Amino acid sequence: MKRKRIQKVAFGASAALVMAAMPPTMALAATTPVSAPSTSTLATSTATAPPVPVPQAASPTILKEANYFGNAPGNTVMTVDIILKVQNEPFLKQYIKGLYSPHSPFFHQYLSVSQFSQFFAPPKPFVQYIAQFFNGYGIKTSIAKNDLRIQATGTVNQLNQAFNVELQSASYKGKPFIAAPTAPKLPPAFANFILCVLGLTTYSNDVTNVKQIPEDKGIVKASVPAERGQPGFYTPREVIRKYNVQPLYNAGATGQGQTIGIVTLANFNRSDAYHFWNALGFKVKPNRITKYNVDGGFANYSGHTETSIDVEQSGALAPDANIRVYVGSQTDPGFYDAFSKAITQDVAKQISCSWGENETILNYAIQQGEETPYYLNTFNQLFMEAAAQGQSLFIATGDNGAYEDANPLDIPTYNLTAGAPSDSPYATAAGGTTLPWSATISPTLSIDVKHQRAWGWNYLYPVFQALDFPLSEYFVGGNGGYSTVYKTPWYQKNVPGVNEYTGVKLFKPYNSLSSTPPALRKTPVIVHGTASGRNLPDLAMNADPETGYMVYLSEGGHPGVDGGWQIGYGGTSFIGPQLAAMTALINDETHSDVGFWNPQIYTFATSGNSPFKPLDTPGPSNTNLFYSGTPGTLYNPATGLGVPNFAKLESDFQSEEAMRFPGLPTLPPLPTPPSLPPMPTLPKLPPLPSLPSLPSLPSMPGMPGAFGTAGQ
Repeated sequence: MKRKRIQKVAFGASAALVMAAMPPTMALAATTPVSAPSTSTLATSTATAPPVPVPQAASPTILKEANYFGNAPGNTVMTVDIILKVQNEPFLKQYIKGLYSPHSPFFHQYLSVSQFSQFFAPPKPFVQYIAQFFNGYGIKTSIAKNDLRIQATGTVNQLNQAFNVELQSASYKGKPFIAAPTAPKLPPAFANFILCVLGLTTYSNDVTNVKQIPEDKGIVKASVPAERGQPGFYTPREVIRKYNVQPLYNAGATGQGQTIGIVTLANFNRSDAYHFWNALGFKVKPNRITKYNVDGGFANYSGHTETSIDVEQSGALAPDANIRVYVGSQTDPGFYDAFSKAITQDVAKQISCSWGENETILNYAIQQGEETPYYLNTFNQLFMEAAAQGQSLFIATGDNGAYEDANPLDIPTYNLTAGAPSDSPYATAAGGTTLPWSATISPTLSIDVKHQRAWGWNYLYPVFQALDFPLSEYFVGGNGGYSTVYKTPWYQKNVPGVNEYTGVKLFKPYNSLSSTPPALRKTPVIVHGTASGRNLPDLAMNADPETGYMVYLSEGGHPGVDGGWQIGYGGTSFIGPQLAAMTALINDETHSDVGFWNPQIYTFATSGNSPFKPLDTPGPSNTNLFYSGTPGTLYNPATGLGVPNFAKLESDFQSEEAMRFPGLPTLPPLPTPPSLPPMPTLPKLPPLPSLPSLPSLPSMPGMPGAFGTAGQ
């Protein structure tokens, strides 16, 4: 899989009174308590029942095509994640819908991490028992605060025994890694509660959602570039001007009391961000950056440009907000654990991530009957938790237009595909646009973008042809399209433009799984069609490097060394941190947490006075290399709902907050389940001996539901 840079509610007896007072059509469902096998049953099962396969999040294609060189060294230390399934998932989806329905009694009544764990994770003693199973092999374990992840660190020999595998030294496309060619196996009592295992196969393909204009544009080494304010030299002040942010500052919003979370896979130099802010005149809170080393992520500076951009952009626009940077290792567990840390801390109420991948490899495996989307579902579970806790989550869609697999590190394909994990229905997907600009290249060659448009570099194709660029360089733009993993979510249904499109065929063939770049058509062909699935992006802002931004960078790991201003940076990776900063301003101004944007902004957009300007012009002048606008619609899969007016958006959030269900009583705290006696110490395995019986787990209390029916 590849990645690119690019108020708490308490439930109790009074809840029944609230439900009883409601009309029958508004009655709220009660959830079934989470249950698990008793510990005595587990002890018998782990000692006698044969192990059964559990999924691992690794591409079967890579495992099949890799070269193997024998057993991995037995003393090599590895860290893997055992991801547990969310329990009561249909009810969780139902509850999230109620959280973001203004007339619901639970509107914006967010859960704490402990409440989420109590109602939607396997029971804590059961999770602890699974951890002790691995401890019996000498493997060290830790359990995430939400009880949905057990991290296990041990040697190859220990992991081989615990998971019933033979880890191998392998290589794919010249990249060495450790692989588990066969599925791991665990006791059947565990298997039904395990979503998948991350990290037994260590292959990763990490790049970022950031782009730069061709290198011949140069690097500016002046203390502050004099050209700032011009396309390619923009600063965050251009965001303030273009998207009507100034009224928020005029009202006193600065992000005070807010924390922005940056999820990333590369370390960076704090001093670069402070230099950026100071040199450009942004007066920011001092000592505002805290870094978290997740799974050894601090050791890696490859991609530090991305992290620097995320911090510089978000910190400039929300000058009084704190910033927490979660630096994960560039592995499957590292990416998951960075998100998990940010979400289970529940301090950052606005989180941005500019790394991702695409659905192509996963879809191929599913079509071959080789796997189901376990890997993406690990993130989707976390994102549901973020929504339930009132955290706003923004993820870059990608920078290869509608063809997100066109420029991976491995073999490309030229099919229409959606970015991931921005495809999750519980994240806000950030798309890209190009701002108006013009340039004269030669007496016979010029560029003239008259209006803000979907970001797609087809307007540069005459220049590329004149400069003899290879065809593979033509696939640059903001990602958008349709997920084949997730269904159309409830908030997108019945929105004009959703699940229908105007397309521009620029290539022949225009949708191919071949690794050979398609031919460029002399004359584009306009088509119309329908589709289904999660539509993305949700909104768009300037992301084109040609109308992009300056960044300040020094050498990774060496603050101040070779420091300089670089120009012409863009990518959808700029949008996520900018949106996180806007959320910090809005939360500051509304004195609340607006939480998951999507159900709310789609309601705003269909209200008749949308805070978004749809970019609905059809044809080559407004395309992300395939998808375009459709006149008269509110949504298109090139730019989503359109470009935001943040002053209007803040006003809509403020008005929505005033529509809270009146007279909701304060509900008592959740009851604390009785404690169980401590688990016995397990001897080293195998074989695992029978364990003494423990009393059965108590039933967990019920929890009131929310409006609507379950669904994506």
